[in-house]
Amino acid sequence: MSQAYWNGSHSGGKQFKELEKEFQSSLSLNKITVVRVDGHLFSKLTKNTCVKPYDKHFAESMRVASESVMKETGAMFFITHSDETSFVFAPVKSKHSLYNLRVNKIITLISGLMSTVFTLKFNELKPESIGWLKLHPSYFDARVFQLKHTGSIVEYMKWRQEDCKRNGHHGVAKKHFSQKQLTGLNAQGLNELVCDKMGIEYGWESYPKDYKYGFLQYYTRSRVVSLTYKTIEGDMREFVGDVLRRRMKTITIDFSSMKSFNFLFELF
Repeated sequence: MSQAYWNGSHSGGKQFKELEKEFQSSLSLNKITVVRVDGHLFSKLTKNTCVKPYDKHFAESMRVASESVMKETGAMFFITHSDETSFVFAPVKSKHSLYNLRVNKIITLISGLMSTVFTLKFNELKPESIGWLKLHPSYFDARVFQLKHTGSIVEYMKWRQEDCKRNGHHGVAKKHFSQKQLTGLNAQGLNELVCDKMGIEYGWESYPKDYKYGFLQYYTRSRVVSLTYKTIEGDMREFVGDVLRRRMKTITIDFSSMKSFNFLFELF
């Protein structure tokens, strides 16, 4: 190579920046954004480290990782079950929000943060799993899309909860029956088996609500009309105005009823 190349007098950097731009895309303004992360090949990890079909430490690791993403990105709320979480973001009016609305930034940073926090928390709660984590690192993929209407969120959440229930039925059935006994059963057959035929002690009702329905976490907003605070000089002052106080709330609900979506009115 020429000396000029090593001295930096070449246009390669600009060329590669232009190539990067060819594969960059951005989200639209004024639309609801949904990012869904999903554990990549988690079956290899959970096979030797988790209690089946429900492991409270795995569930807590998912919740903590999802909460970290919510705090970092400003998501309105998230719903999570098994090894997936969906983050919902309010419509934005400025392209400077949410990583400048750049798709590649959104999916890589969110999946990266989710992977890091989940691994740290899972290792903390299950220190015996560190050997398996080295063999099968836990990381997430991510996808992003946008919705125009709040009603679409309702339909989306119903869809994900149906997937949660279907996977949950299958997990409970696998714990108590052989694969041969389950062969030929469709989703309705599994539902009847675990909900009706197995009884309360071992069947569907014996499992935690977050296993059956997933759980949702969001910020509640309450208005404060007066607030007492201390100034830099040390004297006490009272501010009277319209202050929003945000508190994080975690709930587990069955989305089969429209009343279950009342929490959305607190967010929009």
